[in-house]
Amino acid sequence: MHPLNRQSDHRTNCFEIYGFDVLLDANLKPWLMEVNVSPDLMSSSPLDKKIKVSMLSDTLNLIGLQPYKKGIFEKLKHSRVLPQKDKKLPKSIENLQKLDFNSFLAELSNDDLEILFETDEEYYRKGSFERIFPNPDTVHHYSKFFQFPRYSNILVEKWMSFPKNILEHFSKKLSTSIV
Repeated sequence: MHPLNRQSDHRTNCFEIYGFDVLLDANLKPWLMEVNVSPDLMSSSPLDKKIKVSMLSDTLNLIGLQPYKKGIFEKLKHSRVLPQKDKKLPKSIENLQKLDFNSFLAELSNDDLEILFETDEEYYRKGSFERIFPNPDTVHHYSKFFQFPRYSNILVEKWMSFPKNILEHFSKKLSTSIV
C-alpha cells in the first residue's frame, strides 16, 4: 500500500449510519433538527419499516458486503485481470495532479486501478442513494473541506476530470490483449 494512501485493504470492514431528523415547514423548506450518531432502526409503522429496510439494504449493497468463506478470499482478491507488473505510483499528490489522460493511464498502479474500479462499482451499487462525493460536478467544491489531501481522493478526482472514462479505455485494452 502506498504511504499516502492510508486506507486498509478491507475498507468496507467498518461504516456508520447517521440519522438525520428533518422538519418541513409550510413552504416545504427543510430544517435540520438533529443528527443521530446511533439512529433507532426499529420501525413504528409500515412506512417507517419500508424506508429503514430499503436504506439498510442499499447500505449493505453499497459497501459491497460479501459473505466470508474460508479459502475463497484469495481467489476473490485475485479474480480481477490486472497487469502483472505493478507500476510505480507518482511520487506525490502534486505529480498526480499534473498528469494528463495518457500519462495518467501509463502511471496507474494495481492499487490505483483497484481504487478506481471499487469507486466505479460502488456507484452502480448505490441503490436509492445519491452520490455527493466524489461526483464529477461537486468533487472540486467538497475537496477543499478536507484538512489534508488524500492520495485516493486526488486519484478519483483526477479520474473524474477526464472526458473519457479511463476504466473503459483500460478494460477495452485488456479485453483485446486477452483474446
